[in-house]
Amino acid sequence: MPRSGRLTRRSLAVTDELRARTRQQAAVAALGNEALAGTDEAVLLADATRRVTDTLRVEFSAVLELLPGGAALLLRAGMGWPPGLIGRATLGAGRESHAGYAIETNQPVVISDLPSETRFRPPQLLREHSVLSGLSVLILGDGTPYGVLGAYTRARRRFTDEHVQFLQAVANVIALARRRRREERAREERALLLGQLTRRELQVLRLLAAGLSNRQIGQRIGIRYSTVRGYVRAVIEKLGAHSELEAVARAHELGLADNGR
Repeated sequence: MPRSGRLTRRSLAVTDELRARTRQQAAVAALGNEALAGTDEAVLLADATRRVTDTLRVEFSAVLELLPGGAALLLRAGMGWPPGLIGRATLGAGRESHAGYAIETNQPVVISDLPSETRFRPPQLLREHSVLSGLSVLILGDGTPYGVLGAYTRARRRFTDEHVQFLQAVANVIALARRRRREERAREERALLLGQLTRRELQVLRLLAAGLSNRQIGQRIGIRYSTVRGYVRAVIEKLGAHSELEAVARAHELGLADNGR
């Protein structure tokens, strides 16, 4: 091939790569703006999977939520799936699926050829839709992952580090949006509880959180043990707890445990 032809091909490849990166950056930026605007979670997840499908030019995308107990993942949102699967289809955790394997290894999972996979068992959801290639990344949560974001195609395709980075950026926006909502709910709940707790109940709660026993609290603030017990019962009830320990945990979670001494 003439040198000019090779240069033209190389130039076209660079141009295509730049255009792809521009699309990816625009998609992440738009999703980030939605997250900052407080878009409803279901709407944000649906838009995230749509942008993944459009930007990576794949047939399927999915948000797979790790269910309580960690034994399975639920198809929470996605694009390309038949009606009735979203909100109902599940995958096994651990080595029973690519998503479970991603959570187990705490690493992105790139699938080159699903039928020949040996790292995990190809899940029914992907097999039934003739998926050959794909990639998955973690969506972080508090302590444990919220789940996995994935993109899949029926074609045999080589996904690059740039594709993984884009998908992880989208997953990070989802994680940050969820954390922001949790923090907003915690602030609202804290304000509500501060309005419900009396000054003395709040004082008792903060002393409990500081590690004092009921008798020590009574001695500290000069009231009877039986009176302290009454305040403690009221605090437990108002925090929706079932024990002193749970009430103290809620107090720390909501930032009510300050100034206890």
